Amino acid sequence: MDLPKKIAVKYFYELKPIKRVAMVVPVIVLAAVSLYIGLMAEHIVLLSERIASDLMEPSGYIQAVLGTK
Repeated sequence: MDLPKKIAVKYFYELKPIKRVAMVVPVIVLAAVSLYIGLMAEHIVLLSERIASDLMEPSGYIQAVLGTK
């Protein structure tokens, strides 16, 4: 949609409140995820390392799925 700013703002405020929320929530969620990734990168690195180690040694997964010891 290529609307001038004034028309776009008018269009936004003419929407029903639920549609406004539906347009704003994804932006807020993406901003929050971006901030989390940027500020809490250590947690993501630890999670990535755990996933990598589980992929390299799948015996725990196999035991959990098949129920064998």
